[in-house]
Amino acid sequence: PAAASCHTDDANFTAVSRRNAGSSPIEKGITLPAYDAAANDAPAYDTKTYIRALVVSCPHAGRLYPADFVATSALDLAALRDLEDYAVDWLIEGMLAHNITAITNHVGRAFLDVNRPADALDKIMFANRIDAAEPSRQVKAGYGLLPRLNAARMPIHNAPLSADEARRRLAMVHAPYHQMLSATLDTALAQHGHYLLLDIHSMPQTDRLGQPLADFVLGDCFGTTIDAALGHKISSFITDHGFSVAWNKPYAGGHITRAYGRINS
Repeated sequence: PAAASCHTDDANFTAVSRRNAGSSPIEKGITLPAYDAAANDAPAYDTKTYIRALVVSCPHAGRLYPADFVATSALDLAALRDLEDYAVDWLIEGMLAHNITAITNHVGRAFLDVNRPADALDKIMFANRIDAAEPSRQVKAGYGLLPRLNAARMPIHNAPLSADEARRRLAMVHAPYHQMLSATLDTALAQHGHYLLLDIHSMPQTDRLGQPLADFVLGDCFGTTIDAALGHKISSFITDHGFSVAWNKPYAGGHITRAYGRINS
């Protein structure tokens, strides 16, 4: 799939979408296959009134880049894209046929990472004093709420940012993503008494030492976000189909997994 530079004041611009069976993708400049609920034997429930217990979150596959961001970036569009979980949103298309609801961020991760807390800001990126949490390992490495570096560790911005710019990006992408995800999970919880959130990512085939990684890496933040018996059922299902599985290595889950995974409730 190709990336696109977009104008955020365009009436057709959509940063975040919620989709399920029979819904059409909302993504400017990119055409995805649409599923016909009837043809796939999927019940055509309205997501506003019915949510399955399984909800999918796709935070990092976005490939829309605000034009003003691209114009002032130190990198070209191709270099900005290396932070994407490339085409992961295409992998979840089949789930929609089963009326599983997917919350998808369509804006490139280089612009803002919705899998970070709203205060995970890197103070060295700003021209003036800004309120921020104690820097996490990710922030120190250059991959906070507003990434400082791309995957090749090249600086993204030409100049320091303003606090207003951080607030603008939060309002444009972060707030709507988490509001939509939270509301969807609340509905699932009300209707089923529980929910299972699948926050989907991708990674290279090998680790930094060139050693092969498992086909599927399941992250439960080291046993804190999913019931162990249910986790075992999921991993067994995958291995029964001939794939390898690893837990929490090299990725145990980020902000979304921690914030919405509640093993005790």
